[in-house]
Amino acid sequence: MMLIGNIIKRISSTKRIYTNLVTNFSFEDGLTNWTLYVNTGLTVTAATDQSYLGSKSYKATSSSNSVGSVYRQAITFTNGRKYYMFCYGRSTSTNGNPVGMRIYSNTTQVETSYVTLSSETLNTWLRSSGTIRTSNGAETHVAVVIGQSASNTGWVDALYLVDLTAEFGAGNEPNLSWCEANISELNFA
Repeated sequence: MMLIGNIIKRISSTKRIYTNLVTNFSFEDGLTNWTLYVNTGLTVTAATDQSYLGSKSYKATSSSNSVGSVYRQAITFTNGRKYYMFCYGRSTSTNGNPVGMRIYSNTTQVETSYVTLSSETLNTWLRSSGTIRTSNGAETHVAVVIGQSASNTGWVDALYLVDLTAEFGAGNEPNLSWCEANISELNFA
């Protein structure tokens, strides 16, 4: 029994804790810290009917075609640094892509992280991730995105953004495969 306790203690003491650059990343405070960028034909809420983490998520519901919603949060990025982002999304329709997050520099989209939906994964929380090395010091935003082309409901929750250069040092940043295998929502305080 003592041996198991020591192993658990050693594992938990070596877990790395990262800083999430996204505030209100799980919408527990509603849409606080999120600004409407565009919304055409959707009802958007911080809902309690579905959540991946905590008790709320970003929910967008549509009843028509050619609609979309983007809420964003201004984040300060440092030129030349590498960042890792991931989030969880789900949808009631495969016509509802994209569901996930984007990184913009000014108004230009520079990186996306969307869940890929199929008939087998409907109404299931899926993780999506990506990495980006910034090259423009302009105002940058992390955006929650739900784009819909038919009647659909989509949710996004647990958005994370990690400055890999700050965490590991310049030139030592891990690749996307390593990040996906080793960084999860359990690595944040």
